[in-house]
Amino acid sequence: MPVSLLKLCPPAEGLTPDAELLGRFAATRDEAAFTELVRRHGPIVYRACRRLVPGHADDAFQAVFLILARQFATVRKPAAVGSWLVGTAGRVARQMRKAEHRRTRCERQAGRDEAQVAPPDVGELASALEDEIARLPDELRDPVVLCWVGGRTYEQATIDLGTSARTLRRKLDRARAVLRARLARRGIVPAVAAALVAGPSEAAVAVPAALVARTVSVMFQFLDGGAPHTAAVAVAKGVVDGMAKLKVSVAMATAAAVLVCLGVVWSQDQPVPPGPPTPAGAGHSAVLALAGAPGAPEVEPERIPARDVNRTESKTANFVVHAPTPMMARVIAAEAEHHRRAIALAWLGQELPPWPKPCVIRFTPGGSSGGATGLKFGTNNNGEPALATAEMEVRGDFLLVLASTLPHEVTHTVFASYFGKALPRWADEGVAVMSESDDEQLNHDTRARELLGSGRGIRLKVLFRLTEYPRDMVVLFAQGHSVARFLASAPAAGTPVLKDIPNLDRLFRNPGADGRRRLVAFLQLGTDGNTAESWDKAAKAVYGYGSMDALEEAWLEWLAKPENVLTRKDTTPRPAPVPKPGGELIPPVQFPVAPGRP
Repeated sequence: MPVSLLKLCPPAEGLTPDAELLGRFAATRDEAAFTELVRRHGPIVYRACRRLVPGHADDAFQAVFLILARQFATVRKPAAVGSWLVGTAGRVARQMRKAEHRRTRCERQAGRDEAQVAPPDVGELASALEDEIARLPDELRDPVVLCWVGGRTYEQATIDLGTSARTLRRKLDRARAVLRARLARRGIVPAVAAALVAGPSEAAVAVPAALVARTVSVMFQFLDGGAPHTAAVAVAKGVVDGMAKLKVSVAMATAAAVLVCLGVVWSQDQPVPPGPPTPAGAGHSAVLALAGAPGAPEVEPERIPARDVNRTESKTANFVVHAPTPMMARVIAAEAEHHRRAIALAWLGQELPPWPKPCVIRFTPGGSSGGATGLKFGTNNNGEPALATAEMEVRGDFLLVLASTLPHEVTHTVFASYFGKALPRWADEGVAVMSESDDEQLNHDTRARELLGSGRGIRLKVLFRLTEYPRDMVVLFAQGHSVARFLASAPAAGTPVLKDIPNLDRLFRNPGADGRRRLVAFLQLGTDGNTAESWDKAAKAVYGYGSMDALEEAWLEWLAKPENVLTRKDTTPRPAPVPKPGGELIPPVQFPVAPGRP
């Protein structure tokens, strides 16, 4: 099983902050501080280098940290050193690939037919993903590296970046969209482009201790201008000059020449990734291998239990995620924890206590997006109904799963945990759809209006009591979502104060979205018996309607109002404000463009 990157990085808590280490190095060239930065961020940088330039990962690794030693002042946010290093690794890799291309072209012109050594088995997706992550602007790359690569929780990342949870989520969503679009332009199909991690064949490896020592040793020589002419030093100089936006100079030409000359050495002296340690029982295995020799007794070897070695898992307090790659598993686990907390706060006004057994999530990429959650109920220590276990299957495009399928399925677990029993299907699915993306909710709203227009709508006094899926599943999802939207926004004027109703006061202990909590109270009263009488009583107590028929009529009237029609959000960029006359900015002027240009 691939090793989690989290196991290669020391825990952040209790360690000297990156900003302090960087400050110590900037002030006094503190070798211990620089060494700690190399050790702390080395695994992430080495992983990026192995994927971007698999044949020259060690040289690229050294170059990245040499550039840090020279350009530490350009680190915009000291708390996001890892993000800066990943971006620098991308620059280093691009320069090394250009140099390799020049060397290959020169050899072809000279008629040389040099045998090429096959690079390590690193998927093209890994290289493409790592390259595009490195190309992200700082404001998007910072949260990506912290949360998806470094394994920081959203709460920790907001502290590291000095931002709010809402801003962090927005940046991660933008990063997903940018990555997906850029990978699609590379010709990668959306289902594959959504994979935010390399292929499962490559395991993350720790940085060799000798490489760390060499990097720190060369660093001081590099700063003093006396470093040996190695490939790493040449690349570092070239990237530093490029980052400083200098004109092409003799130094850069010399660096390019060194790269061309040393290219042959690189192709013949590729670093071998550290192999796995020899198992303790290796000698016993050798004896078993000889058991089939003539005269040897027949021995039945002990078999390894069946296991899908192409899947990895990530564990959090409430979820265990199985996915094809470590980062996929970690991202899904982090998103699931975030949705569990956010959904509980939005609907219940408080977080859920930890589950006694974590919910198992299995993700399968590709195919049509969808999910299913299996729930088992029992009793808690007080003898009350409670959720016992939950298992979740999600599949499809990775980004679509994160945007819609995963929050939909997590909503099922949150409500099952609160109620301790299965809800009627309309409520279970309708509320879950409200956790999906805006586009998906728009599709359900449009579908509900079409179905009602064609006479396929189900009377609410029948729909509300359904505990099994009807034959017309489309109606259940679309109509359930529409009714849930209506009830979550319906006013409570003229009704009793819900917090005074027994067993409902806990919903209103904390201020928040009372509309959603009224819907929860409505479900709690209506499902108490799940009869026509219980739902009529709930409609009266919570919303002031005399019967389910009156509630249905109010819903249809609400649906007919234009302001309640869901529409696609306008993403057209707003025009820039026109500067006031006399200011320091030049007023906007329309200039002609070349024919055929937009």
